[in-house]
Amino acid sequence: MRGLIYICVIYSCVQIGQTGPCTFDERCQCSITKNGYVDVDCSRKKITRITNLPESAVFLNVSHNLIDCISKGIFEAAKHLLTLDLSFNRLSSINIATFNGLRKLRYLSLDNNKLVYSNHTFPTKIFTQMKFLSHLSLKNNNIRSSPCTSFPDKTIVDLSVLETLELDAKDCRENFLGKGFRSLRKLKSLVLENNLRFSKSKFTFINTKYLHYILLHTIDEILFTRKTFRKLRYLKHLEFSFDSKIRGIMSSLERLAWDLRFTSIETLKLGHSTMPLQTFRLYIFNKELYTKNITEIYVTDNSGKAGHFPVPIGAPPPTLHILDLSNNGLIRFTLDIGHITRLILKQNLQGDFLSTKSYFEKKPYGDFSLIKLIDISQNEIKDLHHSRLILNHH
Repeated sequence: MRGLIYICVIYSCVQIGQTGPCTFDERCQCSITKNGYVDVDCSRKKITRITNLPESAVFLNVSHNLIDCISKGIFEAAKHLLTLDLSFNRLSSINIATFNGLRKLRYLSLDNNKLVYSNHTFPTKIFTQMKFLSHLSLKNNNIRSSPCTSFPDKTIVDLSVLETLELDAKDCRENFLGKGFRSLRKLKSLVLENNLRFSKSKFTFINTKYLHYILLHTIDEILFTRKTFRKLRYLKHLEFSFDSKIRGIMSSLERLAWDLRFTSIETLKLGHSTMPLQTFRLYIFNKELYTKNITEIYVTDNSGKAGHFPVPIGAPPPTLHILDLSNNGLIRFTLDIGHITRLILKQNLQGDFLSTKSYFEKKPYGDFSLIKLIDISQNEIKDLHHSRLILNHH
């Protein structure tokens, strides 16, 4: 009975699973979980200061507000908090005691603030109490800083169980992920964004060799040398994407394909790469990755003049199941279909080609193919060539 009365007093008699105004700040919405804990949503309320939280809070969203500083010790009572979202505020510095009390925190987002990467902004030991933090996001903070500012090594070193890290990337030195990152032995996912130019070398990931997932998103261009990805033996997912319609991948695909032979690559995504189709040698990937376990390749949104991949394309790796070549200006395309089950070629220019030709150079299984889906929508198709290929849907 006492427990029931306590919940009614603190949360205005909100029933389990329902949402209502929080008594400690009526601008926020509180929702009681089945275990008696509370989720707190204070997003988009023009809040300038975080108020004292109840001990039973496990989720706090204060994103999209006007918070420019966090009072010392404000989280000390929130000892059960698991998720804290402070994104889209006006924070410009963090005190060494800012996160005191957050011993169980799993997820922390500080995206889209004014937190320049420096020892002053992120002092050593600020993450000391976060022994269980598994996801840290710091994107869109470091954009306006000088070119030579990377996240301080001595600050990141305390996050020994971190699994996912999202950062603004700066090319201040080849190994901008410094020695402190060696402590992140459980780091599996790395997202690097918001740089005009990525220039990667064999030293870039030398301290993050346990990565499984890498996303590189940039405004302009990416360059990399041979051996950039070679030491990432556990790498399964590699993705490049761009905002620019002018630049893109400026290094040869041979370097990338050669490196990936030494990884555990399963998914490769090259979006908005802006490489001319006539020089985009898809054959290189088919050749170098033929003995790997790659299952998905996406080469999409490769804006530019209409064209086709250089021939021969060659047989895809036996393990490849998904091939997505959407929105590339392709005017023709044929391949040995292999074990592919999903072929996606939408938003291209293959109408004339498909009226007289077939996609498939040969039928690998007599009259049957493993393919289950072909997407050729938005290709200006008026007529399709009659193919003898029989699709096996079993």
